[in-house]
Amino acid sequence: MVTAQRPKDEIWERALDFLLRIHAAPDDRAAAAARDAWLAESEDHASAYRRAENVWRLTGSLRPPLETAVVGPEHEAAWPVDARPPSRRRDWRRAAAVAAVLAVAVLALEGPSLWLALVADYVTGAGQNREVMLSDGSMATLNGDSAVAVNYDAATRGVTILEGETFFNVKPDKKRPFIVRAEALTVASLGTAFDVCVGSDALRIAVQDGTVRVKYDGTKQAEIVLAGGDRLTIDRASGAVTQDRIVPALVASWRSGQLVVDGATISEVVDQIRRYHRGLILLRGKTLASRKVTGIYNLHDPLAALRAAVAPHSGRVRELTPYLFIITGS
Repeated sequence: MVTAQRPKDEIWERALDFLLRIHAAPDDRAAAAARDAWLAESEDHASAYRRAENVWRLTGSLRPPLETAVVGPEHEAAWPVDARPPSRRRDWRRAAAVAAVLAVAVLALEGPSLWLALVADYVTGAGQNREVMLSDGSMATLNGDSAVAVNYDAATRGVTILEGETFFNVKPDKKRPFIVRAEALTVASLGTAFDVCVGSDALRIAVQDGTVRVKYDGTKQAEIVLAGGDRLTIDRASGAVTQDRIVPALVASWRSGQLVVDGATISEVVDQIRRYHRGLILLRGKTLASRKVTGIYNLHDPLAALRAAVAPHSGRVRELTPYLFIITGS
């Protein structure tokens, strides 16, 4: 069985967020102090910030500073001996241009990774949906930025979601159950249609038709049977398991190019829209991220979709470049 560990997206995005803020306003002492405090919280934070600086340096747009909040032998060795402090004469247009190059570099380093290409049977990129007929006649439809590995044998029909989201329309087979695995989650079905999403903040299962048995062996264990119209959400941070109802026809609405949500958090909406943007979307502000929205958003126009989603809560989407959107709000 193939297993995968998702990168710590929130930490990586936070590191990028700090990097952009510091280099857009190098004299902002409050931003520098906030960054230093965040770096001191854990080695994961410091490691992510080092990676972000490495990506930035790859663009050739950043001269190493004389002092840095991240200290270590491998970090110090990366700086040239004759490093000079960066010029303080920076305007916003130059920062935006550098951010564009940064975004392209991040795409090259943080896109579908080599290991995914090696272990996955089917992979999609940003904005791509792919419908696949499996060997038993079942159908799997991959959302953007998704990857799955197929593990069929004489006893079971297994699929592992390595990344992203996939909708399954399972052909009935009483002798061989259809089993989907995603991290600590197992979804078993004999014949049904359902969607499994591995999001940055939660794992979600929504059933369009039939029944599935869900087992979760994470921080909090759970075993639940879901029927058509049932939706299950497992929060990554707390392990909390919640169940609600969804109109069956709206399960995996992204297959038609529209994201239809009813009471979803802005964080959840942004997570989905990221799969259709060939760049970075940074969401700043926990309060805004937790706000709930209801609406229909066009996935073929990510910028318009983001603006429509955050508008009810006075959120703002800044398009620094076609590759980098920053969402802010109270």
